[in-house]
Amino acid sequence: MRDDHTGAILVARIMRGGAADRSGLIHVGDELKEVNGIPVEDKKPEEIIRILAQSQGAITFKVVPAVKEEAPSKEPKVFMKALFDYDPKDDKAIPCREAGLAFKRGDILQVMSQDDATWWQAKHEGDANPRAGLIPSKQFQERRFALRRPVATLPLQKTLSRRSCKHTLQAVLQSR
Repeated sequence: MRDDHTGAILVARIMRGGAADRSGLIHVGDELKEVNGIPVEDKKPEEIIRILAQSQGAITFKVVPAVKEEAPSKEPKVFMKALFDYDPKDDKAIPCREAGLAFKRGDILQVMSQDDATWWQAKHEGDANPRAGLIPSKQFQERRFALRRPVATLPLQKTLSRRSCKHTLQAVLQSR
C-alpha cells in the first residue's frame, strides 16, 4: 500500500506460512525500496505486483524496516467451526481472491491472525500446509448476512385507488 503522507510503498500484510513469513525478514510496515534491483518509489502497487508476477527464481527486496514500538505478543491459538460455506472465487469484496481460503460448513479453522478487522488469516485444522489464507472476519460476515436478510413488508392491497391512497396519506400525516 502507499502511505498517504510520505508516498512510500509499505508492506500492508504478510500471509502466515507464506515465503515472507517463513523467512522472517519482511514485516508489516516495512518500506519497500526495490524489487530485483528495480526502484519502486514511483510505481503503483499494481505495477509492483506485475514485477513480482513476472519474476522467475529468487526475488530480492530492498526494504527499510518499520520502527517497532512494542514487541508482538504471542497470540493464543483460536479455533472456529465454520457455520457456512465460503468460496473466495465468489466473493467480490475479498482484496485478493487467490489469497482466500475456501471452506465448508462444519470445517474447523485455526485463526492465525485477527490483525485486520475485515479479513482474518486462517488455515484448515490439521492441514499440513502451513500457509494461511484470508477469510471474512466474524464481524464482517455478520454484517453481510444482516444486509441479505429480507426486510419485513406490510401486506399490500391488490388495487389502490387514488381515493384510498389519499386517505392513507392523510392518516399517515395526521399521525405525525
